[in-house]
Amino acid sequence: MGKMKIKSINSKQLKSRCAAICVALLSLSMLSGCGESDMESLCLPRELSQAGVDRNTAEVEKGDLSPVYENIIELAGYEETSYKVEKEKADELENLYEAKLDKVHVSVGDRVKAGDTLISFKSESLSKELRQYENAKSEASLEKEHYEKLMQIDSSLDYRDEIAALEKDIELANTHIQDVNDAYDSINIIAEKDGVVKFINQSVQDGFLIVAAPMITVADDAGYYVMDFYGNGDEATSSDAKMVTTDVEFHVGDVCPAKTFMSEYQVEVIEDPTKYGTETDAVATGTDAVSDGKVYFKLVGDSAIKDNYLTVVVELPEIKGALYVDKKGVIFTDTQDYAYKQVDGEFIATKVTVGDNVGQYIIIKEGLEEGDVVSVSD
Repeated sequence: MGKMKIKSINSKQLKSRCAAICVALLSLSMLSGCGESDMESLCLPRELSQAGVDRNTAEVEKGDLSPVYENIIELAGYEETSYKVEKEKADELENLYEAKLDKVHVSVGDRVKAGDTLISFKSESLSKELRQYENAKSEASLEKEHYEKLMQIDSSLDYRDEIAALEKDIELANTHIQDVNDAYDSINIIAEKDGVVKFINQSVQDGFLIVAAPMITVADDAGYYVMDFYGNGDEATSSDAKMVTTDVEFHVGDVCPAKTFMSEYQVEVIEDPTKYGTETDAVATGTDAVSDGKVYFKLVGDSAIKDNYLTVVVELPEIKGALYVDKKGVIFTDTQDYAYKQVDGEFIATKVTVGDNVGQYIIIKEGLEEGDVVSVSD
């Protein structure tokens, strides 16, 4: 038969999902009684077919399975900062500074540094002051330069006092210019931290100030993704630099696909970045990839923030000649697993031994054969 590409799931997790089913079946068994057979310890009733009643069934099949391991990885340290102008500041912009929105300096996807101007405003009053002090500085600088040239031409001339006074005028103008620039910084939207622009309000892009609503959003992160894993009791060691889950091993330096609904990426397994005291990208060196039950990844070829969550996809070795059935056809308990197998028009509780879960299927080791039909829960 053809190969099927299916998702790998921990079989132990299914037992908890089927707890309610087991309770219901055991309750029924108390009403039905038990026969004297190897099923006596089970005490589960026979499910008798009823005329005119459709029942869900699944056939036990045999073939090759191509399992795929999938797990979610989360962008570590993700934090969004939304910049907005509250009413009080909007009133100040209008009444004190006569300021209007001037320019959006970034685009969605741009990486910015703390201190970068995101959105600037143009103030008539501040612009007037700035021109005044810049003109004063320019005039004083030209006059100072004039005196210096006269002294170079005629060494007997002494304009040192005039030059000193002009230098004080230039220094004072610089102070006022800095004050105006500081005032502009106080009304402009300045990035508080490093990050990537995730959102810009369309009205702001069109030149309109939106009061009390997010104008621009910048997101920052730790530079890596984290996956929590739940293994099967195996211990990973620093000597082989691997971690073992139920289905897959990860090694530092491994590169594997990752995806969202809309996008596809490549991610690389890295060392635990937190071991270095800072949450930055770690470089794969071949050391242990496991730290406190987590695996760490970074995007390959792109350091910018992408999606908050990605699904890591790892194709596992093909399982040849597997005997399998829909996992909803198996009832799990702490001591023994069962299936209701169809025998001569009725469904009999039958002990089964199961293997790995592969997507919607579970591998059957004992208790059923190819072609058997089992009852499937809704």
